[in-house]
Amino acid sequence: MYNANFLGYDNQGNLFVDGSSASGQGALAELPKGGNSMMNLMLSQELKKMGSLQWNGGYITVNGASICRLQISGSEARVVGQTKLDGAYGKWGDFWIQGDTVIAPHFSAPHNGRQVGFWHYPAGGKAYKVITNVSKGRDDGMVSATISSASTY
Repeated sequence: MYNANFLGYDNQGNLFVDGSSASGQGALAELPKGGNSMMNLMLSQELKKMGSLQWNGGYITVNGASICRLQISGSEARVVGQTKLDGAYGKWGDFWIQGDTVIAPHFSAPHNGRQVGFWHYPAGGKAYKVITNVSKGRDDGMVSATISSASTY
């Protein structure tokens, strides 16, 4: 891995890092829980611009033009499913999966990146809801989304 970009943990405490190789191809590595050395993972298919990386409850997910679900086995990461978000916006296409919903910046000219879209997951397709009044500044623009769950004390 030449450039590291995004990271995320799975449910076992393993850390995954995505980025790019020296030739510009997508790269993925894993630091096993308790380990002290990253292990490069071989991708089953080429993913050029990798972005957000998240555990979805069953798979590590990464953005590579669509949200790819990766099954990790040994040193291999196999793409087992993909979700395309029509209208998602952002340099990296960053997203957040919350249950059966994906939240991400939404593309809607001339307000690119100033709206938030909600898509069904893993179906994807067209956003079923768009929040339009997130920002009014001409130079504002989101490239990522995340959710903070309310605590239940």
